[in-house]
Amino acid sequence: MRDVIFIAIGVKQGDAFFMEKGDRRLLVDGGKSRLCFPRQFVRVTGRKRVHVLVCTHNDSDHACGLLGFLRKKGLFADEVWLPASWMDRLKDLICKPEDFLRELTADIGELSDNFVSYLSRLGDRCAIAETEKKDSVTEVKAKDLLELVGQTNALESVLQVFYRSLQHFYDLKPLNKRLKLMVEAASASYLIRQIFLAAYRSGSLIRWFDYVGNNNQINASGGIRDLLVPVNAVEVGQIRRPKRSALEYIALTRSNKQSLVFASPKDEFSSGVLFTADSDLSFSQAVPWDDQMIITSPHHGSESNRYAYIRFSQETAREKDVVWVRSDGNFMRRPGRSYLAISGRKYCTRCRNCELRKQNVKMTFSKLNRVWKPIKTRKCRCV
Repeated sequence: MRDVIFIAIGVKQGDAFFMEKGDRRLLVDGGKSRLCFPRQFVRVTGRKRVHVLVCTHNDSDHACGLLGFLRKKGLFADEVWLPASWMDRLKDLICKPEDFLRELTADIGELSDNFVSYLSRLGDRCAIAETEKKDSVTEVKAKDLLELVGQTNALESVLQVFYRSLQHFYDLKPLNKRLKLMVEAASASYLIRQIFLAAYRSGSLIRWFDYVGNNNQINASGGIRDLLVPVNAVEVGQIRRPKRSALEYIALTRSNKQSLVFASPKDEFSSGVLFTADSDLSFSQAVPWDDQMIITSPHHGSESNRYAYIRFSQETAREKDVVWVRSDGNFMRRPGRSYLAISGRKYCTRCRNCELRKQNVKMTFSKLNRVWKPIKTRKCRCV
């Protein structure tokens, strides 16, 4: 087997992780730039096809680059893995996007001014999910969603113009907080729609993974056993759950706590890799900690995800030597104290208060010493 390679692609903002094991390649998230990422991916990796492409959750700095990848002529993904939470209202987004938007507008219009102000200060929109509950149950099958794709072409150009105009308003400052929330939610809904349609039209096999982190009776399952497996999710072909309001649906698809976490298992060729996305690892399922493993730093090393480092310390007793890889843009508040204090080797695509250019963090696994070795990659210099 050829060398195992891991690369944190130095996107301008967000996460984009590439891994190659033998003749199989995977891409987990793609940063924020839909236009720039496809070229950057080819330039950094030298590849034009991946076996598995994963979207961990619906935040633009993780998902937009994946949309660019799926739409770029000459780039291919055999399989696309998506959050099953997207399935809840995807039928509405595909067939009746204008009705979904009206519902979303009504939901936001019913919020109190105080709650809108609270949400504008909240980084993780999970709290929006508590605004409304509906008693009816929705059952969605993945195969039924694929049959709806042909109904979308007539609406596509009109929707593109509409959402571009929304983004224009989003760029204006100051902006009414309620309108800003509306633009943010509408843009998130359109991104879900675009990624699903792009994946289908590319000919990729679409697989769905449902977050189960709040249920300690369910073990993670699915994926590809010797390449990539879910840590806090189960692979599903259908879902059945209480129907969510439009606003609740968008909130949960963007929730950091419900980011899908995946692991590339340890084997005879390399130690494991844990892709944490924006999760704080506060789910019930076991984390497959491994000596010499790579762990992508949760939410770019944000202090709000400090529980991930607490859990690592408690469950490993700090006895495992690991490599932390942090991808980020230019933000002064990251990384937080917990990331800086945690044990292990650390590498960043961009360090805080460092004048050096952003880098691609490249690692190859030494089968002789059983460690990850950096390839022309400098260690973390965050201060």
